[in-house]
Amino acid sequence: SQEEEVADAAHWLRHQIKSVPSGQRPPRCALIVPELDRHRGLIRQVLDRELAPNSLLAGRTPDEVENVPWFAFAGGSYLAELPWLRSVLDLLAIKRADNSAEDLSRFLLGFSSPLDRGLHLEAARLDLKMRRTHGWKVRGESFVKLLSSSRHMGFRHLADTLSQWLESSDALLLPSAWANAFEMLVRNAGYLNGDRMIRSEIYQWHAFQDALDVLRSLDAQMGELTYEPIYRWLDEICHTRRFSHDKASQAPVQVLAPEEAYGLRFDRVWVLAAEAKNFPGPVEPNPFLPVSAQVNAEVPFASSELNTEHSQKLVDHLIRCGAGVVLSIHESSGGSPC
Repeated sequence: SQEEEVADAAHWLRHQIKSVPSGQRPPRCALIVPELDRHRGLIRQVLDRELAPNSLLAGRTPDEVENVPWFAFAGGSYLAELPWLRSVLDLLAIKRADNSAEDLSRFLLGFSSPLDRGLHLEAARLDLKMRRTHGWKVRGESFVKLLSSSRHMGFRHLADTLSQWLESSDALLLPSAWANAFEMLVRNAGYLNGDRMIRSEIYQWHAFQDALDVLRSLDAQMGELTYEPIYRWLDEICHTRRFSHDKASQAPVQVLAPEEAYGLRFDRVWVLAAEAKNFPGPVEPNPFLPVSAQVNAEVPFASSELNTEHSQKLVDHLIRCGAGVVLSIHESSGGSPC
C-alpha cells in the first residue's frame, strides 16, 4: 500500500541517519514525493510516527521541542499543520454546536504548552472521561461542563473563558471584529503565557497574527457574518499560508516535490511512487489560453510530447541528485495496479 511504501522509506532514512557514529554529521537525505500537496497528510503522519515519535507525546521538555527536527517540508509547513497553531484552531472551533470527539481529544492533549506536564496528565484523564461519557459528537456546553469538573486550575479557568465565548455564538460581526474576538480568546485561554511559551510558539503566534490580518482585510468584501462562515475562512487561510521553522533547513531529511529537487544534491534520496501516472504526469494545459500557443511556447504539461520530454529531464536529474538513490512504487492505487 502507499502507507507501507512511505513507512519503508522512513525506516530506510532513519537507518541512514542512525548508522553514522555519534558526533559526526548525519547524511543529508531527501524524500521526494510526486503530488506532494495531495499526500502531505499521510507523509506527515507516517514520518511523525517513524522518525519523530516524541513529537506525538504531550509534556515535552524545552530541549526536545527546540531541537533540530528530524524532517522538514522544503517549502515550509502550512499554519494548520503546526501543533501549537492546530491547538489554537481547535480552541476557536469549540463554538460549533457539535464538535468531533477526536478534535476535542487533540485539543485537550495539545493545550496549551508542551512544558506543563501536570496539565497534560490532567488532559489525558479528561480525555478518557469524555470518551466514556460522550459519543462521536460533543456539544460545546457539555465540553465546558467536563472542563469545569477538572482538578486543575488551568482547565477550570479555560472552562470559564469558553463559557463566555459560547454565549456570543449568535453574534453578527465584521471579519475584523471576529479576528479581534479570536485573538482575545487565545489570550484569555492562556496560550500566550510568557513564562511557558517557547521560541517556536512565539514565531507561530506571529504567523497566526498575519493570518488574522488577512481576515481583517475582508470587511468590505464580506460584510457582517455569523461565526460558522468566518471560522471556515480562517481555517482556509491557515491551510494555504506556509510557515518555515527556523531550523527546518538543518533537518537531516528534507521532504520535497520532484520539481523542487532541481539543482540540489543529497547524500541519500528516496523517490516515492515512481509510476507511469507520475512520470510523466498528466497533460494539464491552461484552460484560459489556446493550447496551440502553449505548445509553441513549450509550456510544460501543455502536450504529451512536452510532458514526456520534461519528465525525462526530471527523472534523469532525480537519479543523479544523490550518492544513493532508491525509487519505489506501491503495488496498487484505488484498486488498480500501478
